[in-house]
Amino acid sequence: MVVSLLGRPGLSDAATAGLRRLAALRQRVAARQAEVERLDGQTAGIERDEERIRANMQAVPTGNALHTRLIRQLDTAEQRMDALRTAISQANAAAEEAQKDLVAAVSGFTL
Repeated sequence: MVVSLLGRPGLSDAATAGLRRLAALRQRVAARQAEVERLDGQTAGIERDEERIRANMQAVPTGNALHTRLIRQLDTAEQRMDALRTAISQANAAAEEAQKDLVAAVSGFTL
């Protein structure tokens, strides 16, 4: 809707600038939310990998070279999950901040 208003004749320079700012903030919110979704997708992929690794570990005798390798893979996956949890927390905070900025800008906007 904001973009469609930008093309209308008779808008003041201030109104046009305000609408451009709203459009930019809206894009920022969308980008932040997309980043959260991307990170969530990575988390889901790692969780699937961990399930597969755990199932494989049950099929291999303890102390076997393959079992040891699977333990290392699981450890690596857990380290990636820890990093992703931090990244998701930061991405969620950035998305919330972007949403607050957009709401504040919309609340204060006048034509």
